[in-house]
This record gives sequence, structure tokens and C-alpha cells, in this order.
Amino acid sequence: MIALWSRLIGPMLLLSSATSRHADPQILGLLPHFQNARAVTIADAGHWLHHDRLEEVLAVVRPFLADAETGMIAD
Repeated sequence: MIALWSRLIGPMLLLSSATSRHADPQILGLLPHFQNARAVTIADAGHWLHHDRLEEVLAVVRPFLADAETGMIAD
């Protein structure tokens, strides 16, 4: 899987939740395996981030999609 991730050249946005049972990509150390990735944790959301905290998710996703057109991820 890591070999596949390292070949992905497009911008990647890894969303996670502070309260989900799934591990945070930053804690797992996944970011270095991608060429152009950013991880964002959405507070007070469960596994379905978009359902639990739609406005917060959109506030992260919309700028990411706009920046993705340039090929760069802004922090």
C-alpha cells in the first residue's frame, strides 16, 4: 500500500475525526508516504464527518478543491 501511496502525485486531503474509532493519519505517520498531502482533524465529529460537522468539513474541502487546481496544497 505504501508503494502505491508514494506514486500518487495529485494533492491529497486526509480528513479524520478526533472522536472516531479510526486512527488519525498524522498519528499513524501516513503523511510522509504521500508526495503532496495534508491531514486535517475535524473536532466533535464521528466517523461520518460530513454528517456530523458539515460546515466544518466544507470549510476545509472547498479551499482544498480550489487549491487543487494549481496542484499545490496551502497550509
